[in-house]
Amino acid sequence: MVAILDEIGQVKGSTSPFIEAITTSQGAHEAPLLIAISTSAPSDADLWSMWIDDAKKSEDPHTVVHEYKADEECDIMDEEQWLKANPAMGIFRSKKDLEQQLGQASRLPALEASARNLLLNQRVAQESLFLAPAVWKANSGDIDIDVFRNNPVSIGLDLSARNDLTAAVAAAMDPEGIVHLLPWVFCPANGIDERSRRDRAPYNVWVKEHKMIALGGSSMDYEHVAEYLRDALGDLDITPTSIEFDRWRIDVFKKAADDVAFAPWAEWNNVGQGFKDFAPRVENFESLLLEGRIRHGNHPLLNMAAANAIAVSDPSGSRKIDKSKATQRIDPLIAAVMAVFAVSEGETTQTFDINALIG
Repeated sequence: MVAILDEIGQVKGSTSPFIEAITTSQGAHEAPLLIAISTSAPSDADLWSMWIDDAKKSEDPHTVVHEYKADEECDIMDEEQWLKANPAMGIFRSKKDLEQQLGQASRLPALEASARNLLLNQRVAQESLFLAPAVWKANSGDIDIDVFRNNPVSIGLDLSARNDLTAAVAAAMDPEGIVHLLPWVFCPANGIDERSRRDRAPYNVWVKEHKMIALGGSSMDYEHVAEYLRDALGDLDITPTSIEFDRWRIDVFKKAADDVAFAPWAEWNNVGQGFKDFAPRVENFESLLLEGRIRHGNHPLLNMAAANAIAVSDPSGSRKIDKSKATQRIDPLIAAVMAVFAVSEGETTQTFDINALIG
């Protein structure tokens, strides 16, 4: 059996029911062959990127990868880079067409991201990503749980909808000024396979790997969430000093927290999600990342959120993260940004060009 998939890079997220049907059906044949052809996906968290990265990392002898792409941050008008990404240039790929499209993108910045993705085969989102993948990866070191036991701990809380994800991310700063992140991400137990397909994310796999917590029935029970956090923190001997929260449905969660004695001694702080309140937190988080002062432990839910978060600006240049523009759930990152600010406000030491963070 031979299956040929074209433009798989257009699949948003890490799963696709159609492609799963094709690949799993090949198991009925003795020597199946799958050929996939595509320009680059925009994000590390998209299916095509994950296939390529896994093949390179595993060095599986049954998988052959031929990747043609321009160098990161290359000059968009460098013809040598055009050839690296388009080896058929001048044969059946028109050089004149490339010159026209890339020339237009060089004159119109709004077109550059799309041109780099579709013409130079670079992993560049066609919207303004909050974080560059390389910057996020550079902060993926392992966390030290003792940092949470010996230093002030803030928990960012993003409840989201009752039938979606609820994220709690603990942050603590070690004596060297490194902020460590410890996330818990919850979803309702019923319908997890359907939710995985809807959000194009392997929630069912992450639950089995204990990276995600499935609780209750078809909707999120905040009392169960509060109980889980209370017990998990107790088992780890961690006492939170503050809870940073988005006000959405916090009245329901706070009652549940009081009922089960979750974080009774912590200070509860309301964090507005508009430009005024969130812009300083965004800038603080970005600066720490560029200084290499965050450890997120390569947690898959944080990775997914970081790979899909979109930043938007108001007329004054203040920036926030816009959930409505993200292609996947970004609740864990919102929770992390809130928690990190509480333990590190004023601790960043340098001023950076924020454009360096944009993927």
